[in-house]
Amino acid sequence: MLEGQGQASLFYKRFDSCAHQITWSPWSGEVLGAIRRLGHCDVGVVLSQGFMMELGVVPHVHYLGVHLVSLTVLVPAGRGPRPLPLAAVTAEFSAELWAGTALALAAVSLALAAAWWCSDRGALAAALQAGALHAVAPLLAQAPPAAAAHSPRPLYAVWLLASVVLVAAYQGLLLSELTRPPTDIDSPEQLARSGLDVLLPVGLWNVGLDLLPPALRRRARFVERPDLGAALHRVVEDQDAALIVFGPQLATLMESQRAARGTREFTLHSFELPFEIMGAFALASTGSPLAAPFQDHMLRAQEAGLFQQAITGSTDVLSPGVSADWVHPLSLDEVLPAFVLLAAGQCAAGVVFLLEVLWHRLQLGH
Repeated sequence: MLEGQGQASLFYKRFDSCAHQITWSPWSGEVLGAIRRLGHCDVGVVLSQGFMMELGVVPHVHYLGVHLVSLTVLVPAGRGPRPLPLAAVTAEFSAELWAGTALALAAVSLALAAAWWCSDRGALAAALQAGALHAVAPLLAQAPPAAAAHSPRPLYAVWLLASVVLVAAYQGLLLSELTRPPTDIDSPEQLARSGLDVLLPVGLWNVGLDLLPPALRRRARFVERPDLGAALHRVVEDQDAALIVFGPQLATLMESQRAARGTREFTLHSFELPFEIMGAFALASTGSPLAAPFQDHMLRAQEAGLFQQAITGSTDVLSPGVSADWVHPLSLDEVLPAFVLLAAGQCAAGVVFLLEVLWHRLQLGH
């Protein structure tokens, strides 16, 4: 119904059953007068994106209550909210794995504590510590030090235990990026948190802003109709902005972008803004025999969801060539938390090594 009418904020469709003709006209004062002068055989339909008050002067206006979704937000794919590093690690652990890990850590900690408390009993301390090290070391694919059975090394044992936790966290962070696909922006609230600029056609200045959260309104930038192609190019290439367009404009923009890129594919994600002020109206002259049947058929179509399917179906133009299922190589930003954790562990290892050297020097001094 909306094909070719993307620029009309209000337009009128007239069906003349006597002449068997359907005509479309932009909304204007002349059309309003024509609706007032509907003949005995005429039924009119108005699709409106605003200016509801003007329809109040027309008698016998039947509001069907059809809310149409007609605004589409185009955003770069994979720019949705990302969980915190700790959440990415814990997401890989089931309840049973958490319980087993806690029991293993408790058992090793008790063995190391017993070795520390019994350090003056050489044989018992050496046996306990050697057993603990032999239990923990295979987790790191390392062999316990040969001197562990002869000289107690509590700091080394504690660090070895901490290494198990650090390695598990590092692997969890890395695997979470490999197994968990990126999320997409699916709501105005997520778009506000993403930090992307919002680009709107000039024709949406009185509508699009009202549908956005206050945080997004401050970042909104308006573009002229000839610049919509450049705005979409910014969303695809620079990935630092989102573009809000009318549903009928989406097909034209996608075709122009495909023509500009040739064989190079691109990926976008889209979600729809609820455009609740848009509705359909049935208007009929007094005594028209077509009013009641027309109203009945329109209500049946509304209950069947045909209006919603007609509008949203025309905006589903993201394929072929543009797919939401996409695979890309990992970037440094995605695995950076894992490497930061590994670097922190290496720094901690150096500190533990220095403390152990100082501890041994004190032991030799005594």
